[in-house]
Amino acid sequence: MVRGATYLEDAVKIPSAPAPFHLVCLDNLSFEDPAERYGIVIGVDDFIVIVIAICIVAIVLAIVLAIVLAIVIAIVIAIVIVLAIVIVLAIIAIVLLWSIDIGIGIGI
Repeated sequence: MVRGATYLEDAVKIPSAPAPFHLVCLDNLSFEDPAERYGIVIGVDDFIVIVIAICIVAIVLAIVLAIVLAIVIAIVIAIVIVLAIVIVLAIIAIVLLWSIDIGIGIGI
C-alpha cells in the first residue's frame, strides 16, 4: 500500500504497482539514540563512493604538494643564482682592488 494522490486530505492508501525489482537484502538497524543513525555507511556502493572520495582528496593533495614543491625549488634556484652572482661580483671587486693595490691597474 502507498499513499494516494489525496492522502493528505483523506488519509487513504491505495494498492501499489508490482515491484520492478526483487528484494535482495534488507538492513534493519536500531539505535537507542536517534542521532547515531546519521552518517552510517551501508553497502558496497557507499564504500566505493568513499574510496573514490579519498582518492580524489589524495590526488588533490598530491597536486598541491607538487605545486608547493615546484615553487620552493624555483625559489631555491633563484637564491642560488643570486648568491652566485654576488660571489662573482665580490671576486671581481677583490681582483680589481688587488690590482689597484699592487699598481697594475686595469683601466676601468
